Amino acid sequence: MDGLNRVLVRTIPIFFSLAVTANPIWADVQHHPLPDYSDAQSLRGDSSLNAVAFANPRPEAAQNAMAGIGIAVGDRGALFRSTDHGETWNAVASPVDCRLLDVVWTSSRSVVVAGGAYDPLTQLSRGVVLVSRDAGASFRRINNHDLPLIRKLSLSKNRLLIANGDWSHSQLTNTFASRDGGQTWQGSGDQRRSGDPTQPINQTEPINQTDFGIADANVQSATSFIRWQRITGSPAPVRNACRIGTNQLCAVGDHGLILTSKDDGQTWAARRGGDRHAAILFVAGDAETASWSLLGSESLQWRHRCALLVEQPAGNAVENQAASHQKQLELVRQAAVMLGAASVDWFRGRDDFDEPIDRQARRWIAIHRPSVVVIDESVTNETRQAVFNAATSMGVNRVLKSSRRDHGGSLLHQSAMLPRIGMLAADLILDAQHLVAPEHCEPASISVTRLYDSNSSRIGGGGESIMAGLAVDQSNQLGGIAKSISRHRLQVVQARTKQSKLIEGLVNIKTSSSAEFENSLRQLMDQTAAEDQLRMIWSILGRTVGTRFEDLCLEEIANRFRDQSIGKWASVRIDAYRNSAEQQFLKSKAVTTTDLVQVAPAQAATVALSPFQNMQADSDRTNGGGTYQQSDFQNGEYQDSEFQDYGVRQASAVIPVGVAKPDVIQASPVSQEVSSTPIVDLQLDLHPAVLLSRLNDNSDNEEELSNASPTDPTATTMGDIRRIAMQGTRDWKRLLASNFAGRSQACLVKRAAAPPRLDGNLNDACWDNPTDAAGFKSALSQDQVQLRFASDQNYLYVAAVCPSNSIATDKGIRSTGRAARDQVLFDVDRLRLRFDTDGDLWTSHCIEITDAGRTRDSIDGDIRWQPTWYVDVHRTEQTVTFELAIRRSDLARGVGDLDARWFVSAEPIRAAAKSKAPIFPSPTEWRSVQFEQPPQSQQRSLRPAGPVRLAPVKELR
Repeated sequence: MDGLNRVLVRTIPIFFSLAVTANPIWADVQHHPLPDYSDAQSLRGDSSLNAVAFANPRPEAAQNAMAGIGIAVGDRGALFRSTDHGETWNAVASPVDCRLLDVVWTSSRSVVVAGGAYDPLTQLSRGVVLVSRDAGASFRRINNHDLPLIRKLSLSKNRLLIANGDWSHSQLTNTFASRDGGQTWQGSGDQRRSGDPTQPINQTEPINQTDFGIADANVQSATSFIRWQRITGSPAPVRNACRIGTNQLCAVGDHGLILTSKDDGQTWAARRGGDRHAAILFVAGDAETASWSLLGSESLQWRHRCALLVEQPAGNAVENQAASHQKQLELVRQAAVMLGAASVDWFRGRDDFDEPIDRQARRWIAIHRPSVVVIDESVTNETRQAVFNAATSMGVNRVLKSSRRDHGGSLLHQSAMLPRIGMLAADLILDAQHLVAPEHCEPASISVTRLYDSNSSRIGGGGESIMAGLAVDQSNQLGGIAKSISRHRLQVVQARTKQSKLIEGLVNIKTSSSAEFENSLRQLMDQTAAEDQLRMIWSILGRTVGTRFEDLCLEEIANRFRDQSIGKWASVRIDAYRNSAEQQFLKSKAVTTTDLVQVAPAQAATVALSPFQNMQADSDRTNGGGTYQQSDFQNGEYQDSEFQDYGVRQASAVIPVGVAKPDVIQASPVSQEVSSTPIVDLQLDLHPAVLLSRLNDNSDNEEELSNASPTDPTATTMGDIRRIAMQGTRDWKRLLASNFAGRSQACLVKRAAAPPRLDGNLNDACWDNPTDAAGFKSALSQDQVQLRFASDQNYLYVAAVCPSNSIATDKGIRSTGRAARDQVLFDVDRLRLRFDTDGDLWTSHCIEITDAGRTRDSIDGDIRWQPTWYVDVHRTEQTVTFELAIRRSDLARGVGDLDARWFVSAEPIRAAAKSKAPIFPSPTEWRSVQFEQPPQSQQRSLRPAGPVRLAPVKELR
């Protein structure tokens, strides 16, 4: 048997946790994923082409009548066909508008095309497969409900069709195989033998890859673009190439470019788009803050050809992050195509990362040949200077700087109406951010200032293009005829210019009851056009996170968008919060909101002393100024230390404060209206984070779970999670292996024989032998954090060691009294610790600490959580060490709760960094912990820890 057949095709059992009827509705990527204003029909002819293939390109098939038929595929569902060896090309009707990424011939008359798109907000990957049985004259779409986006197709020698793409949580693979010419697909799982599921298998020999001096027919780096440009003389980037016959070649690229060669690549002739190139090149520091409204305005409103470069951070060059960054690039490309751009590339891709940045900048200017370059303020100084120097020395007519602040230049206001496409500028920003940064959707006005200009004409703003005053020919302009905008749509857009004020007015009514807010929200949504509703409700949700109105917004999303993945996500999040142990713990404490009372200055305050101090040793660190009241665990006297001495801080509220009338937090019940025909979405329903949230819907008792019937939803959910723990992606396997696969990958929480002295030096016995220390990598700053844990009957002890350059010195002034515990730390570097005590990853206890000991504690942003905990911080030239003691009873309802599924997270947060929770919890941010069990004789005597007893606090004077 052929080796490939021996590993393919295995069917992976799916323990589907939903009660599915005989005729379920399958969720699927829409046939038209692009919004109406993208005008895919008129722009399809100018769309960038991503792949090309000809029937029977081998020399022995040159006389075959079908050998001269070729298919090229690209963005916006573009399909082009040639029947004369690439001499002429005609458009083929396409059933989709998404990006098509590859094409392969399975026989002389059968063609398979693949690609896909991502859902807005949830970023779930959706695959598209098109099949033709008439040599590409027509295509139909295959119903592939659970395939993710497909990037690469290949055909083995025994005609087995292989597809590589995004990871599928339902198939537990990123490689799929078809034996019937693309009609049906099954997962192929042996590519994980190397331990890295992000790497595609190498089981096929591509039959249409060029080998005439270019290593790879799939071009993705500036180095390769330049090589192709020198060979072909094309003014636009070449993306892919294939062989037509013995000495004939074909290449495709941006702006609908198609080239052919009849002498094995010695000379080339343009068959489509040979004179097209970018008019404007945008350079952005990151996808989130790119000037999306300006890019969309120039492409869709003014019909200028645009390209985008995104400065890729150093961490993106790491090999084991290849799959993640490939998906990120595809998301940015989808957003750019939606707004009319031709292409998106990393400024410094993996293949070019070691190249000098000045050379990189010159290459990109040569590749795109723009008339205008727009450099965003988020670009690093080094890159900005390199691009500026390259642009001004290579004939670029205008260099501009874009920013989200008004620097006196031309302004594209976020509420500006774009009449030629019937949208607001803010709409373009939000739609792009729904794809690239759904947790950070914040529209902003764009200011444009000149850095260099060969013309003194007015630029941008006030209805002007940034190309104003420059010569524009057909090579710089998009073709096709734009759709006309109806008068009704323009009236709707005009009315929406006041939308931001309506949203602010809705969420800022503090005295509104839940019923009043719900009614106002529903009326506002009913009065909003259907195509604008998702933007509206997502903007409102972003302003209500952590408030009593958040659940109402989630319900509105769940009800109005139940046929989209964001609607199902909202339902999952509602259920996760309703069943959250952390949220239930918060409610059980019956904590009420209080007024923040300003008390006397710190040097005159009476403060409770930590039970984790050595009195004589600590007295040497003080300079006097206050008195400490001792707890039952202490003796002796202790003088207050100076703020800079990093003495032990008790973050608990000990001093009595005035209590205001309780705010009644009204939780609205989740709608019970359920369709008799469920919507089945395997990509979402079998997402690991969704499965973990479902465990809390049923039971946390391991004995109940193990004894559950195989048909019980709890048992099937557990089975799905165990599959992921054993066969999922590397990050999910690492996180779940200890709890669900019987493999110990958890960080051990050692039992402490004696409490440590909190001084940040970690020289206590409980910190000895740190062989079980867990390494964390920050998702925001890529800084390494080393964690150690210990515990006793009353307290959990945590030691976190960070590089000193990951947390800058806090020079702020520490508040006093009640206001001292939950300080606003957004503008200062800090360490964030999160404790997920029910193992669902959706909710957690959160503690934030600066190196000066300023603190903030919350449950999912709710600062009504008032735990008792102590901390000291010690800084050296190399490290910053945080040593904490947290009362166990403030983390869970009892000792037993700490021995269940439990995850922790630690990361340094940079000042002013956006740190909102991702749409789906990320396994890279969490690590599993396992508590060292006490001897059998001690287990019987354990009881839930009681409160730490502190002596009464004297009245302030």
